[in-house]
This record gives sequence, structure tokens and C-alpha cells, in this order.
Amino acid sequence: MIIFVVFDEVPNSVAIIGGGFVGWEYATFFRRIGSNVSIIEKSKQILPKFDEQIVKKFEDIQKKNGIEIIKEREVEKIENTHGNKTILFLTEKY
Repeated sequence: MIIFVVFDEVPNSVAIIGGGFVGWEYATFFRRIGSNVSIIEKSKQILPKFDEQIVKKFEDIQKKNGIEIIKEREVEKIENTHGNKTILFLTEKY
């Protein structure tokens, strides 16, 4: 499921749930327009259909570009507080 919201201004921070192709397209877009970006992936590897060495290189590049990568975390819920969204996820492997 893809949820996209129309913004009046560039969001300060964005969390992308899922480290597949589509998640990375959104992550790089938002990072390039100035948002702080975090990718949350439930498995131990982003881009699961790619070779581990290629993915490792890709991760290193994206981290240098300022994208935070959070792996092996399951999103528990998303809270809305005064117009700000907070994502709560399990802090240990599930």
C-alpha cells in the first residue's frame, strides 16, 4: 500500500516504511528536496532481491547522503499528535 500526502511545504522529516524499490524512490526524492529521511525495513536486508554486496554498497552511499536506515524493526503503530506523526516500532527483532 502506498500512501502519499500533498504538502504545502517541504516536510522536515519523513519516514518510509519498507526498503524495496518504491520506498527508495520516495526516500531519495524527499532527501533531495531537503527532508531528513529514515527508511524502516522489517527484514535484515533492504532491496531483498539484490545481491548482498550490491546492497551493502548502496546502503553506504545512501547513509553518506544522509538517509537513516533502520532494519529488522516491525512498525507497531503510527500516532498523530498535533498534526505531527510519530512512528512507534519494536526496538528488538520480533
